[in-house]
Amino acid sequence: MYNIDDQVQILNSLKDDLEKQQKLPNDTLLNEYETILEIKFSDEYRDFIKNIEHVLYNGLDNSSMDGIVIDVRNLLECTKEARTIELPRNWLPIVEDNGDYYCVRPDGKVAFWSHNGSTDETWDNIATWIQDVWIGGN
Repeated sequence: MYNIDDQVQILNSLKDDLEKQQKLPNDTLLNEYETILEIKFSDEYRDFIKNIEHVLYNGLDNSSMDGIVIDVRNLLECTKEARTIELPRNWLPIVEDNGDYYCVRPDGKVAFWSHNGSTDETWDNIATWIQDVWIGGN
């Protein structure tokens, strides 16, 4: 089983250099996003988002929390767009991929949501998904 802290450290070391890195969110900002999105963030997601920089790697980049800013990579905007293709309201999109989304479900599993509808692709947790998909490219 993979550890979220280890996977975040690996991703941060592999990422493409970007001109501007976002400020990492604190608990206050996380709580604001939970309220706005009406989603309770899992402990694993909180560990992930509080420690991951804006990572562009293997063609994927994460939704960010950089304040209430309208940006396609901002979690609020990403969630709004995902919900237009009928993403369940209790699923949290963590990465957008060409109009499809990797999402954390309420049970902590990561699922792939296609703009064509639900699929059977799931991973046990964020750490496993990072290793298998984001780092491994599968």
